[in-house]
Amino acid sequence: MKNNKIIFFIVILSLIFFRTVSTADVFKFEATEIQILNEGKTIKATNGGMAFTEDNVEIYSDEFEYDKEQSSLIAEGNVKLIDKDNQLIINTAKIIYLNVFVFLNHE
Repeated sequence: MKNNKIIFFIVILSLIFFRTVSTADVFKFEATEIQILNEGKTIKATNGGMAFTEDNVEIYSDEFEYDKEQSSLIAEGNVKLIDKDNQLIINTAKIIYLNVFVFLNHE
């Protein structure tokens, strides 16, 4: 019984570690206007553009704000998220993309 608990604990830690490593998204931007703020910790893109990750996720939007410290991306205005690996397309007004989760706000 004790061995089962140890194995379970090791499996859970392995899954958490693997999830953390595999979801470390690095965004790249293509936009008309890009501002780098807070000593490079915040990136704002305006006048339409695209953000994409190494995980085959593309986000098209009117405006972006990326916080490197929080590993979060907020996209607002005519947002379209395309996840090529999972064959998923989402259209919405606003997306908050956190390292692991995506929150949608459809107005």
